[in-house]
Amino acid sequence: MTTSSSRFSDGELSARIWRDVKKSVFGDQEREFLPERYLDSIITRQYVIDAFDLSQEEDFNNELVVYTFSEAKKIFATTVHVLDWLAGSGLRDVMKDFMACGITDKRLPIKLTDFAVATPLKSGRNIIWTPKRCKDFDQHQWTYLAQVFCTKDIHYTLDQRCILPFTARVGDDDAGSYGQVSGYKICREHLDDVENPTPIGPTYVAVKTMRPTMKQDRKETALIWEREADAMWKMNKLGQKHILRCLATFRRIHNNEEDHYLMLEWANGGNLRKLWNTFNRKSLTPELVQAVAVQLRGLAEAIFTAHQGDPVTKATFRHGDIKPENILWFKDDSGGIGTLKIGDWGTAKQHNIVTRLRTNPTSSGSGTRRYEPPEEVIGLVNGLSPSSHSNTPKKLRSRLYDIWPMGCITLEFLIWLMYGPQGLRRFNHCVSSDELGSSAPFYQIIKKESGGNKAVVHKSVVKWMDHMAKDPVCAPGSTALGDLLELVRDSLLVVDVPSNMGSEISENGDPKQDDFSGETTLVEPVRNTNLESTSEQVPTTAPRISIIAPETSSSQLATECVPLKKSGSPYKVTRALARQFRDQMKVITGQPNAPPDLDAEESRRDLCQPAEHFTAESSFGLEGLSVSATERFDDSWDLIEDNQFTQRVFSSNELAALRDEYTAPSSNLCEQCADFRTQLWRPGFDISYTLEHLREHHQCDLCSIEGADRNVPLGLPCLPKAGAEAYFHIMREWLHHCDNNHRDTPCGLDRSNLADSRPTRMIAVGKAGDSKVYLYKTKPGDNEEWIALSHQWGTGPHFCTTLSNVEQYTRDGIDFADLPGTFRDAVIATRALGFAYLWIDSLCIIQGPGGDFEQEAKRMEQVYSGADCVFASSRSPGHDAGFLQARTKRDTVILQRKPGEAPFCVADSIDDFNSHVLEGSLNRRGWVLQEHALARRTIYFTDYQTYFECGDGVRCETMTKMTNGLAAFLGDPNFPRLIMPAGQGEKILRYQDLYKKYSRLSLSRETDRPMAIDGLQERILKALNVDGGFGILDEGSKDRRKRGLLRRSLLWCRESEKGSLKRILFPPGRAISVVPSWSWMAYSGGINYISPEFGRIEWQDLKSPWSSSLPANAGESHTDIRGGNVALVAKAWGYDASLDCSGRSVVIEDCPGGSLRPATKCVVLGKEKGSKADDDKIHYVLVIRETKGIDRNGNRVYERAGAGTLIGTCIMSTGTMVNIH
Repeated sequence: MTTSSSRFSDGELSARIWRDVKKSVFGDQEREFLPERYLDSIITRQYVIDAFDLSQEEDFNNELVVYTFSEAKKIFATTVHVLDWLAGSGLRDVMKDFMACGITDKRLPIKLTDFAVATPLKSGRNIIWTPKRCKDFDQHQWTYLAQVFCTKDIHYTLDQRCILPFTARVGDDDAGSYGQVSGYKICREHLDDVENPTPIGPTYVAVKTMRPTMKQDRKETALIWEREADAMWKMNKLGQKHILRCLATFRRIHNNEEDHYLMLEWANGGNLRKLWNTFNRKSLTPELVQAVAVQLRGLAEAIFTAHQGDPVTKATFRHGDIKPENILWFKDDSGGIGTLKIGDWGTAKQHNIVTRLRTNPTSSGSGTRRYEPPEEVIGLVNGLSPSSHSNTPKKLRSRLYDIWPMGCITLEFLIWLMYGPQGLRRFNHCVSSDELGSSAPFYQIIKKESGGNKAVVHKSVVKWMDHMAKDPVCAPGSTALGDLLELVRDSLLVVDVPSNMGSEISENGDPKQDDFSGETTLVEPVRNTNLESTSEQVPTTAPRISIIAPETSSSQLATECVPLKKSGSPYKVTRALARQFRDQMKVITGQPNAPPDLDAEESRRDLCQPAEHFTAESSFGLEGLSVSATERFDDSWDLIEDNQFTQRVFSSNELAALRDEYTAPSSNLCEQCADFRTQLWRPGFDISYTLEHLREHHQCDLCSIEGADRNVPLGLPCLPKAGAEAYFHIMREWLHHCDNNHRDTPCGLDRSNLADSRPTRMIAVGKAGDSKVYLYKTKPGDNEEWIALSHQWGTGPHFCTTLSNVEQYTRDGIDFADLPGTFRDAVIATRALGFAYLWIDSLCIIQGPGGDFEQEAKRMEQVYSGADCVFASSRSPGHDAGFLQARTKRDTVILQRKPGEAPFCVADSIDDFNSHVLEGSLNRRGWVLQEHALARRTIYFTDYQTYFECGDGVRCETMTKMTNGLAAFLGDPNFPRLIMPAGQGEKILRYQDLYKKYSRLSLSRETDRPMAIDGLQERILKALNVDGGFGILDEGSKDRRKRGLLRRSLLWCRESEKGSLKRILFPPGRAISVVPSWSWMAYSGGINYISPEFGRIEWQDLKSPWSSSLPANAGESHTDIRGGNVALVAKAWGYDASLDCSGRSVVIEDCPGGSLRPATKCVVLGKEKGSKADDDKIHYVLVIRETKGIDRNGNRVYERAGAGTLIGTCIMSTGTMVNIH
């Protein structure tokens, strides 16, 4: 067997090619393939010459070299893989045989035995192509023939051996019409998308697999696939950005049967339903309203374009199954609402004859029951159909079939905007039925007075639209929300359809494209602009109190569900055409009117959620019914019923005084409210208030309470006086309940470590009535628990312990009367809760010159996490403010059925932990972020009520209990336990969010920036099991695939384009007196992070201060670098960002104003992976500048100047090692 010699060792030729293969995950077996065009960078002309072992004379122009390099790279690669022992002259002979037979890459795939190349050629030569090697060649050639899809040539028929270039599965499989949809990452070189020729980042696609059902055979499935593929191809030609694009359709022969597929754009957000459930809409803003309106306009344009169809063929399309699940959500990187596209056109119907001229029902199936229009049940009559024996209209389906579900979806979008996901869920609950449940449509069928049935808009839909129309933020003509609601009510959710059934017909019977001068006139709906907040029924066996719009009979519904005609208008109001829908959306988005600017109180009142009823249930004397005048919290807040806890609190003797305090019932009641007072506790009691009644009787104490909350749990409408015994009893019950029920949770106190976490000093508060408190220095063996105070220092003067008074405070004590208000109230509350010790930073840490702040500040983690509870004074700032003074009065009405019976109350809902605490002034302090996260449990004192937070959620003084996932992250007693099950990428994003939040908080002394979060940082480092400090995390891995944590930590930048960071000057002698320039803690100002794509970056070499092999001292803060070494060691390169003409190079200076060039260099932290040249790859860099300093080793000192991205072309070819301090 001839091998001959070459410049490659056995197998080396094949190995060079094989190293870049990828795995296809499509189908049951993983198969390997080499991406298209990869061979171009591997098999160069010189590579072929070396493989052939040619002499200098037989160079680039050798005929065989030209053939191999230009026409047969895939044949060459396949050959060297199958005959991996062959090289030099032997390889030349084989390739000459291929050339002689005229075989090139364009002829692949081939069956080798069909060609003379596979037969012995000359006597004396060994047989190279044995049957086994021929089979290996036939099989291995597919490695280089993975399918390349081009959106110009949409239809493909593929051999079963053809490898599909899908390298990873993404998302969850989903069901579409007639098939299953799966997400895949596709090798970028294998999708030639003419509309996106240079995609940024990975390329993802959705593949719909058409599978026969039990009622279908493969032939029928093939017909369905052909119909949908043809429809998608024609939809592509319409060029509408809000219609899902089909990228390719292909069938594949597998096991002698054909499988059929569609390749579509991948919606990375899922569908519209998922957007409603997961999008982080914190509040109703003009920007959000505008973004939603723009997307609705896009959907209207998409429907209009489909209905108009192809101007050449005159073919028009109706979707037939528009619903939130078929409107796909494409997220964008800005955090905005992204783009919505209509997908799943599998049920779409093409018509070349307009509906008015068709006499037979359409052949396409009906849509989803929830969003189907009324004509699906009652049918349509076009005047041309032969009469049926039953006189029942035929179910013709016009293009107006698509307008009705868009009315449903637009209304749901409005409800989501105004009231959030919870409001939308309540609306859907209202529009349901016992028979159909949540699939009930937006219309109802009622009996005609003349006999027979007719459809009307669902009465609950009408009521919700009534309520919304009377809300100031939804005023037609002055707000975009109002205009959208008017469009829905007057034009989209309309039962009657035009006589032409949505087709635009001219007088001669031809489709009419332009003239709409004689179409339906849109009319103004009946509305009342003084609508107050309304309530929704919550199913319960308790008494029900309703605030609803005026009731209407079935006969009235028929007229009231459809907009009334304008006076004198000869036209009947009918459902809008697609053109009208689109044109009206253009008007709304072209001149958008934002919701009115409201102050906080107005906003809470005017944006409160609608509901039809509010309820209460009780079995004790002083009952509570909450009526909300407060905006609901963020949508992720969940209310938890815990009436057992509430009743235990109410049954105590301490609450008896509270009941006696509120026994003066109101006598200022209207006749209906007096009946309500008398009949409330009668079994099955149910009362309704019309809005008109509430307005007319606004002087009635009960009618005057604004709005109504949907949930009415047992609660305290009449709060105890701050500082009263009943007030502290509630707090003791909170702690007692947590102690007894959360012992094995993070709330439980670990007493084994109590001595180690005990503060150096505490305040011995004594007992109630004592005139002094004492500063106490703890000693070994102490086992008493303590309370810690979190407060705002405010402006001076401050009440502090210093070297001059510490001995006096310890020996003689501090007069209780001399304590500032906040400290005095903290002592009162500590005594009342039965604790002996209190920790206050300004008293328990010696402040000023010679003090021990630097040492004690390091122990904040132990102080707050070891405290039995933390008091958070979330009221006015300053030592003198106090937190036990009177709170903001709550509107309450006390009712009593008759003398001698227990009263009950109706009151405003004031449960708003989000704005009272999380967004309050205390939580804007830098130190408080750490205190909040480290505390086991916290009692918050606010201007409205007191809250208790532990690992089980939040309890309100009103007895409401609530939970929130995002709030629980920082409120977790065992922070950061909740993120530990997450993947590495999620953890990185979480800690970056935490650092970004902290960087925006205020500090009295900017030099506290590294110390005020040090305890929290300790927790993060321990939980992640990494080194680090100064806001930087270092996993210390030598594996390049696991280096991202340190380098991503360093890729921070200033928050705002117009802002600037200011370097902090740390005085010597501080616990942290040196903060390196590469840490954001060295600067004041907010930060963001540059975020390279996960899994796509090749991280570069870098030595951090934590790379030393010296062990860290036990208990030493990670922020204190061992031996004072705070330098990064890396290679620095010169650069010139102006060389980038693509705009991908962006350098963000930390302190703008000076020129970065030419004094700066860059350190490459990472660069894009992939096969393209380094010059074209994005490099993620730190920008550094040389200083005048010299380090202890005589090296020049560099400091950070910024961060950013540079393409390789901008970076010079030589670099030098530098130390960055």
